[in-house]
Amino acid sequence: MSSFNNSNSTNVSFGSCDSKSDYENPLEDSGIKALFIILYSIVFICAFIGNILVITVVLKHRRMRTITNFFLANLAVADLAVGIFCVLPNLSVNLSPNWFLGRTMCKLYYFVQAMSYTASITILTVISIERYVAIIYPLRAKQLTTMCLLRVTVLLIWLISAASGIPFLIVYDQVSILVPACVSTPPSVMNFCMPIHDINMRAYNTSNFLIWFLIPLCLMTTLYVHISVVLWKSSSQSPQSGLRTHNPRQMHAYNASDTKQHASPSAPLKSRCNGKPQQKSHNKPENALLARRKVIRLLIAVLMSFTLCVLPYYVWKMWQMWTEPSFNNWELLLTPITFVIFYLNSALNPLLYAFLSDKFRQSLIEVLTCKVHKRANFTLKTIASTA
Repeated sequence: MSSFNNSNSTNVSFGSCDSKSDYENPLEDSGIKALFIILYSIVFICAFIGNILVITVVLKHRRMRTITNFFLANLAVADLAVGIFCVLPNLSVNLSPNWFLGRTMCKLYYFVQAMSYTASITILTVISIERYVAIIYPLRAKQLTTMCLLRVTVLLIWLISAASGIPFLIVYDQVSILVPACVSTPPSVMNFCMPIHDINMRAYNTSNFLIWFLIPLCLMTTLYVHISVVLWKSSSQSPQSGLRTHNPRQMHAYNASDTKQHASPSAPLKSRCNGKPQQKSHNKPENALLARRKVIRLLIAVLMSFTLCVLPYYVWKMWQMWTEPSFNNWELLLTPITFVIFYLNSALNPLLYAFLSDKFRQSLIEVLTCKVHKRANFTLKTIASTA
């Protein structure tokens, strides 16, 4: 819709057209329309229900309140906002260019979409940095992972994300346009949600692709590759070697950062001096390493899902920005296809948590069966135990 640029929201002419075929829309086919309605509906339901469950699980279960889950819960909030404010409005636009949802929703649609996307990519980047520091520099992580810093970090993430969406509140508005007979019979006035100010969409989308996708993706890939190398090297060592070198420092840092906000001062002592046989405690470093590897696998899966869902959207955007426009049926279909894949990411994250995280799956079952434990759980745990 960015091709319709106006200086105000008064009625304007759509223009003339030589033939009705120039404006044929493949989405007018009943079969294709039904397919997209089904796809968008599935994405909406999964994103709405799934992310509410993620937030509920983290809030209800004390054992799920780790640093990683703290950020993943905020990611679920961003995904939930996409499900509520973006999925169905986008379906409406693709099925009919006439905007039925009013001026306020027009502005909110673009604002929430920009804000939620920025929040998602920023949260994923912060998680990768936090995991990198916690695993590569565990003692430093102990000093950095404070509740105050976490709150400030999340606040900054949402402030930056909201700021990225503010231009859309200004640029986009509902515009009434007189549509000729070759598009609508009889000629009528239609409402469009579109830019009302001239902006350089090529420069904006290109810079957005670099700053809010390519650079963070390269950074996260580098960090996770380094983390994976370190964890896999640790797993190749003997249990005794791991016990004497890397694992004690890493376990201590994980324990301190995770229990600082949720455990009582006596929790570490209780965990270490529980009177259990020495042979069982001997396996703790190895178990902690396996748990951390599970968490990294989950986070890499979340990052891969994000990349695979967002990349087609950006590729299509760049193609539109840097090539001459055409109205082939396959090109007209690519816009809703890339959008439904883009929104699919908001629905996939809860499924990834359920399939790849044992702790989340167990907590989810307890929430669904109303078996959430009321009393606080003060046993010592590591951040890596979220998997």
